[in-house]
Amino acid sequence: MKSKFEEWFQQQPFYLNLRFIHGDQLFTSENGVYRVLAVQIAWATWQEQQKWLDEALQLIKSIKSENDLWGCEQVAVQIELLEQALKGDMNEQHINR
Repeated sequence: MKSKFEEWFQQQPFYLNLRFIHGDQLFTSENGVYRVLAVQIAWATWQEQQKWLDEALQLIKSIKSENDLWGCEQVAVQIELLEQALKGDMNEQHINR
């Protein structure tokens, strides 16, 4: 999970400034804790966000299973769009629907 976090972190606008300040030590950790406080705070926040996202996706999976029993196509489409949005898979075609 840390590699996904670090990949995400490197895409943020503040990354270059922190990289300039801390250099190669930016992602150094000890006992599972990042040594750079800003990175540790971002890591803790990212983990909480991931927990929320995982719970939301699990709820969608449950709703999808229940909807399969009823067979409502319009609800199925909306569930699919919501799931894609939570996963970050939205593209221009889906946004303009």
